[in-house]
Formats: sequence, structure tokens, C-alpha cells
Amino acid sequence: MKLSRRAGIMLGIMVVIILVAAIIGVYVEQVTADVPELIGKNYAKAKTMVEKAELTHKHKVVYSDKKKGTVIFQEPKANERVVKGSKVKITVSKGLPKVSGVVGLSKEEAETKISEDREAGFSANIIEQYNNDIPASITISQNPEANAFASVGSIVDLVISKGLPQIPDVSGLSREEAETKISEDKEAGFNVNIIEQYNNDIPANTVISQSLEPGAFVVIGSKIDLIISKGKPTVPDVVGKNKDEAKSLIEADKEAGFIFSSSREYNGSVPAGNVISQDPQGGTQVTIGSTVKVVISRGAKPEPKPESSSSAEHWRTCSCGKSCACPKDKKCSGKY
Repeated sequence: MKLSRRAGIMLGIMVVIILVAAIIGVYVEQVTADVPELIGKNYAKAKTMVEKAELTHKHKVVYSDKKKGTVIFQEPKANERVVKGSKVKITVSKGLPKVSGVVGLSKEEAETKISEDREAGFSANIIEQYNNDIPASITISQNPEANAFASVGSIVDLVISKGLPQIPDVSGLSREEAETKISEDKEAGFNVNIIEQYNNDIPANTVISQSLEPGAFVVIGSKIDLIISKGKPTVPDVVGKNKDEAKSLIEADKEAGFIFSSSREYNGSVPAGNVISQDPQGGTQVTIGSTVKVVISRGAKPEPKPESSSSAEHWRTCSCGKSCACPKDKKCSGKY
């Protein structure tokens, strides 16, 4: 059956289209290539694969937790079809960054050195500590240690010396306030030793002095003696005690330094040898070294004996013509 002229033309056009498509397909096949899968491959192998695909590449290296030399990124992605000779961008791991060693450097130097590798992105965390041997502001230790591998952006703990701790000033504070102020710095670890003393001028329970000067730099855990006022000493009550007991009680407190002084007088109500009264009175607060005067009973005053007429003295005019006091039954003794 013969084709119509129009059908013949259409058939011819179709044949031409098919031929053109075939030619274009062959051309495309010849001038394009599929991008190979490079991620996870060693850089040397990835480079060979790119060249085999008749492509070029450009690479850069960055820190990564992947093994050093491993491809971690590519552009275009795997299996994309590109013109032969196209450039594939490859990113290669250079492994984890190393932490710089900064022990012995000043705080400022250490912080600068830790952060100078901007790609590593390390930052310093400062921890300050007292140290008996390392001067203030010097790096004692670091974590991670020098040359350790750490993830990008890691924090590096730097322990910085504060040097020796300083003694606080607690003079004039109460005992409780002073102990609190000294012990509030737990790291310094100071030990407080309380010594109580009488004082004529400073009120009881108040700090008189401290063994270590305020502001002094001392080793961690040092002992600080605090002299705490007991105020003025109190006179003991010795009324009714015998003399020996009273003297012992008054002189017993050597720090008070009281001086015992006694006098005697007759007293019908207090047994002989016992204290009638004292000055200052018992319970009185007085200056250190005060004298405590006590009055000791001699017992009841004895009644006077009546004089006999034979022994009584009286004044008379003597034969010598002078006044004398001689027993009247005796001769003149010359007692004028």
C-alpha cells in the first residue's frame, strides 16, 4: 500500500529526529561524566578516581574527628553528571587539633596561646587556686594536657595560681565574727587558735590582736592565734572564809595578779581568823594587779580587868616636890 505524500514527509521528519537524538546522545556520552563517590575515601584514592572520571579537583584540609587524610565532603555530590573536565571540590580531614602546652605561662599568655589556632576553636576556662610554690597568675596545670588531641571547639581548663593566701584583718571584731571571717575562705584552710586574756581596756569577747599580720601572705593551712579579751578580772568573794583560804582564792588567778592585803579587828559575830569584809567586794571587775584588802576577825573584844588599889597608879606630889605617878605604897621612882 502506497503512503501518502504527507505521511512520507512525517516519516522522514521522525527519522531525522531519531538520528539527531542519537547523535546528541553519543556526543553527551563522550563529553560528560558521573561524579564518583569520594566521601570516606583516602585522599590519594579519591584523587585517582576523579582523574579517571576525566574530572579535575580542588581540595582543602580541615580539622575533623575523622581519620587524617579522609575525604569528608565533596561538591558536586556523588553520581551527579557533569561535563568532563569539571572541577570537584574536596574537603579532607587533617584529624583532631592538638592542644598547646601552656603550663608555666602567665594567665594572659596561656589564654592567647590556647585560642591562637582559630580553626581549632579552643577556649580557655580559668580556675584559680592558691599555691605555696607557684607565683600568682602563673599556669599550674591544664586539661587536656599539652599535645593531646581534642575535638574542635573544646574547652581547655587552665588552673592558675593565686599565690599564697592573705591573712584577713579581724582586730576589733567579736570572737564569733573573727572566726567566721577567717574560716570563710575554705581554700586557704586557716586554723584558728583562741587564746583568752584579761584586758583593762578592751571589752570581753573582742579580738585584742592576731599572731599573723593582716595582709601577710602565708602558706595554705596556717595557724592564726587570736588573742580574745576576757575583759577585767573579777574579784572572788572571800567573806566568811578563813585567812589562808581567802589568800589562796585571791592569789589563785595568776593572770589577774591580785595582791592580798589583810588587817585585823575585833568582831563579836565573826569567828576569829575569818574574813569580816573585803574591798573591792566579791564579783567586782577591777584592773589587773589590783590589791584586795580583807579584814580578818580577832574574835570578840575581851573585857578589861578591874585594877587593884594596891597596884593602881595615881598622880601625887612626891617628897622631891614634883608630881609623879607611883604607887602610893612605893617610894618615888622618878617617873615624872
